[in-house]
Amino acid sequence: MKSKWIRLQVQLGFRKVLTLLSDTPFSDEHGSGFEVLELENNTVRLKFCERHVDREEVIDPFGAVNEMQTIRYAFLVFNLKQQGSGLFSIELLNPPRSIKRLITDLRETLGDITVTEVLFDPLLLYSEWVKTNSSGRVRKLRATNLFLSAQSSAKVEISSNHDALIEFRKAFSNMECVIDRLYIEDVSGSECYLDVYRSGLVAYDQTKVCDIRAFFEHYFSTTNFFQPEE
Repeated sequence: MKSKWIRLQVQLGFRKVLTLLSDTPFSDEHGSGFEVLELENNTVRLKFCERHVDREEVIDPFGAVNEMQTIRYAFLVFNLKQQGSGLFSIELLNPPRSIKRLITDLRETLGDITVTEVLFDPLLLYSEWVKTNSSGRVRKLRATNLFLSAQSSAKVEISSNHDALIEFRKAFSNMECVIDRLYIEDVSGSECYLDVYRSGLVAYDQTKVCDIRAFFEHYFSTTNFFQPEE
């Protein structure tokens, strides 16, 4: 399971946002739309459907050129939660590489909006994770911008049966770098894992969805990710 969060600011209340999205269902004419799947308190789960039309020219054995059209549909499920006045978090579930069409449709439906990607500091997130998951260990680590000299830099990936973060710090204790990824595994035998990327993407065991979501709710509340901008 994968998740990625974005921050949505719009001068509308939760009920108005919900009404506008539910009143914009998928249609062949528009080629995209929203569907409300579940509503609970100040959180709603929605599905965004998008139609893709691909055209390809095919030349038959006699030299005739024919155009073939293929239609496919893409679905994206996301959780929309109100975090404050005019402020919402959107959790994208198993997000695609691009969400441009989703953002375009949100803007067309809701009006003037501001959308910001949520990025993570993997080390900061890991420090919060181990406060309640003491059996977590970093099994894999990726670091970039390790400057070897004024003219060269390196990228390092470490896999460890013990703790990749400890081993990385031993080997590169005096070097500045950027931690891009931490793969955290529970060594207590529960087979729970959390794969955190600096880009804001996280992957985790689908059987632990409730625990993971509770952790991120706590993490966001303590780090002010979704506080109104002054």
